[in-house]
Parts: sequence; structure tokens; C-alpha cells
Amino acid sequence: MSTETNKTIVQRFLSEVWDSRGNLDAIEELTASDYIPHSVLPHLPQNREGDKQFAAMYRTAFPDIQATIEKMVAEDDYVSVHFTGRATHLGEFAGVPATGRSVTISGIGLYRLRDQKIVEAWVFSDQMGLMQQLGAMPGQR
Repeated sequence: MSTETNKTIVQRFLSEVWDSRGNLDAIEELTASDYIPHSVLPHLPQNREGDKQFAAMYRTAFPDIQATIEKMVAEDDYVSVHFTGRATHLGEFAGVPATGRSVTISGIGLYRLRDQKIVEAWVFSDQMGLMQQLGAMPGQR
């Protein structure tokens, strides 16, 4: 599979699931049946269902989220993404009631693909910075 095809699949995954469309069914379509999202919360299953629950949690708190891909690099079966998300805090998140604040969060993701499906994902974002923007931690921005 070409690196360009892999990049297109990951780009579609991010835009369908994490952008304002919020199409959680795309997780089933774009991931393999043995998909492992390594970065979901520890109490969630490390599979498609856990990823859906994780995405739904974010989408409830930040329903207008817009994800921008800043840089995408692909090599062999891997795609790396640097992204920025912008949203409004309109629902409870991590015990913090809706604040109405606009937030920006940046992060990176590494995706492994096989047969035009995502089989593993590692996504890390600035959660401390997000909590500071929500006023839930010292150092509020």
C-alpha cells in the first residue's frame, strides 16, 4: 500500500471522527477488526468500542471541535500527524462543567495501517494545557 493511500485514510479518520462531523461509525469503517487505540483512557476497552466511547466523551464536551492537520508524514505502514484542535467547552469534561471557553489543544498521533485499515493508534495531546485553559489547573492560559 502506498504512503499516500495511508495518509488519505488517516486524514479521513481524523476529519470524520474528530472534526465537527463526529461520525463515530467511521471508526468501524476505517479500522481493522483487531484495532488497538493505545491512548484511550485506562478504564475503556482498548478496541473500536473504547475508541468510540473516548471520541464520544470529547465530542460531548467539545461538539464544535475543528481539527487541523499541521503536518503529516508517512513511511512504510506508519503515518505520523501533528494536529491542532480548536473548540468551545460546552459540556462536562473530566469533571469540569461546561465553561463556554474557547480552547486550543495540540498533539501528535502515530497510526499503523494494514490492508488499508488502521490497526494501531497512539495519540498524545496537551491535556495539561487543556485543563489549564478550562481553569481546572494552576497556570491558566
